[in-house]
Parts: sequence; C-alpha cells; structure tokens
Amino acid sequence: MIVSGNLIATLGVSHDKSFMSIPETASESFFKLAILDVKAGLYPIYKAFENVESPISGRVELKIEDWASAEKDREELIAKWDDDYLLDLVGYQYH
Repeated sequence: MIVSGNLIATLGVSHDKSFMSIPETASESFFKLAILDVKAGLYPIYKAFENVESPISGRVELKIEDWASAEKDREELIAKWDDDYLLDLVGYQYH
C-alpha cells in the first residue's frame, strides 16, 4: 500500500499506425516535423559520408550537410507552433 499526499500522472500518447488519427488539416505540419526528426536523427550518423561509391550508379552525393540545421529547424518549427497555435500545455496538479 502506498500512501502519499502527491500524485503525479504522466501520460504518453501516440497515433494509430495508419495515421488516421491525425486530422487532415494537421497532416502537412505532422509530416514536416517527421521529416525534420528523421534528418536530425540521421545527420550525426551519416555526416561523415558525403559521397558513396556504388558499383551500379557510380558516385552518389548524399548532400548530408543540408541536414545540419535539422535540429535547429525542428526547434524553430515547434516554437512557431507554440506561438501560433497556443500549444503550451500546463501541467495539472491536484492537491
């Protein structure tokens, strides 16, 4: 038995695997954020590989440097959403 005067609940949410839970009006913004997430995640891994040699197509330029600002761009996008759409969610505490 746990007795406490404080109760903190942290909720995690996710979208349906079909993405049907994302409203059509939010899909463009959702995909912008998803693309920035992928670029920000892959950039540190692949930044050393500017060009890749392929026996089929020769040298392929990956242009990974274009992704260098993805993390900053992601933060700016979220800040813009916070300003434009009032997404500042306040935690609730019940006493």
